[in-house]
Amino acid sequence: MSGLTFEPLPDVAGTVAEFVAGLRCLKAWSGLSYRELEKRAMLAGDALPHSTVASSLSRDRLPREEVVKAFTRACGCSPQTVDAWVARRRHLVLLAESGTASPEARRASVRGPRVTRRHLVAVGGVFAAAAVGAALTLTAMGRRRS
Repeated sequence: MSGLTFEPLPDVAGTVAEFVAGLRCLKAWSGLSYRELEKRAMLAGDALPHSTVASSLSRDRLPREEVVKAFTRACGCSPQTVDAWVARRRHLVLLAESGTASPEARRASVRGPRVTRRHLVAVGGVFAAAAVGAALTLTAMGRRRS
């Protein structure tokens, strides 16, 4: 591992910014590059693109839960420590949703579901297939009546 001699734990993270800073410390503790984290995650059966890790650690927003799980596992955390990071993330989400967090923390807290171009293309494909299916059905029904 790197210069940090102790494994960073999420217990002290009371805000989203502190949580993300803790994840940065965890990466430093692991001594792994973004690409090495991606490879370790893949070997464990997780999807963790290096670009996702880089962007997640550069913002003061909570990464998605599956990113936290894959990231902490790739860093070499024990299953109990992975669970502790996930539990702390869930706690911060609850704080933000309950309104007990500061306005800054609520704004920076949880990223909603990301809609990507791939999602839009998939939805468009579903609608197109449904329209073609409906047209073929109507055509077939019209032929039977004639």
